[in-house]
Amino acid sequence: MDIEKIRRRYLINVLEEEFDGNRPDLAKKLNIAPATLNKYLSKGKYRSISDRTARHFEKKLGIPQNSFDHAYHLANINTYYVRVTFSGGHPREFLYSLYRHEIVKEASAQYGEYDIFIKIVATEEEYHNLTFNNIRQFPGVIKTTTSKALSTARWQRSQPEHYKLTKETITSNTVLQNYIESKRQELYEELQTLDKGNEIVVHRDEINPLDFYELLENAKSSIKMTLFYNHRTQKRLEEEIFNSIAKTKLNVKYKILLLTNHRMSPELLKKLTNFKNQLNKDDRIKVLTIEERDWKGNKLERGGITLTIIDDLITSVLNRNSFTLGYKKEGIYRYNKLFKRNWDIAKYPPRFY
Repeated sequence: MDIEKIRRRYLINVLEEEFDGNRPDLAKKLNIAPATLNKYLSKGKYRSISDRTARHFEKKLGIPQNSFDHAYHLANINTYYVRVTFSGGHPREFLYSLYRHEIVKEASAQYGEYDIFIKIVATEEEYHNLTFNNIRQFPGVIKTTTSKALSTARWQRSQPEHYKLTKETITSNTVLQNYIESKRQELYEELQTLDKGNEIVVHRDEINPLDFYELLENAKSSIKMTLFYNHRTQKRLEEEIFNSIAKTKLNVKYKILLLTNHRMSPELLKKLTNFKNQLNKDDRIKVLTIEERDWKGNKLERGGITLTIIDDLITSVLNRNSFTLGYKKEGIYRYNKLFKRNWDIAKYPPRFY
């Protein structure tokens, strides 16, 4: 890694770890214009950090001289081999989307079922961000299986430091200690994620999963939901909504926006009407419908629009076997705006004369 990349990497990590990604604050600390900072951090053709600039940054940040010349987290870089199980969708589009991530060194699809293998060389934080925020969120991805290369038993022709294999006797205790260390690292990273207020991905197959319905039951004032209503979801959706309403507090107000298809059968349309009438009898609940083709804004995911906003404090986006929770003010505001825009469309549909 040349000195330009090392210094840029160091600046990026300072931004993320010490300023929580707040560029204006970092620019102020460095006594430079935000536009100038953006040039140093640009993903494309970025401005090089000269010797003089590096020494200036170190002085402003109050860190030892020449800190910018040492690779940040270089010792923690590892190799991960990720197997992605893909179902339907667009696997080629997924493959091409990985190319923009520099830490992905190789990606290839295999014969037979849609299995895609990815080689990632990165820090654990970079690996987790890519896996949870990009790969697992891509439509068509069912699951990911990761194998982490052992630093004590690995060599690569492109990395001379791995030519020699260290002689280590692998015992049951060694395996157990490695597992404990990896779990400790995972917990530490989860705590960092929580402290930064980033989104949390909760999988149903986790040992201690967060119960989505427990969030609904503990709502204090309001719940807003967007759900698909079709022949596949009708029965399950009605049961879940009635169960949720029965368990929530009596003062909680519901706004439920049901997305429909313009090709609904008369029988299903009748069920929808009955369902709406039942819910609208309750003063706490307001139900509106909107056709999927009339939805304005982010689709959240290709498979459907399943958004829940709880007390204007938490957002949840369902995605097959997981749900993504967000509690940053910016995200809450954005999703509230999205919900209101489509609620108004459903409430005041356009008329054609």
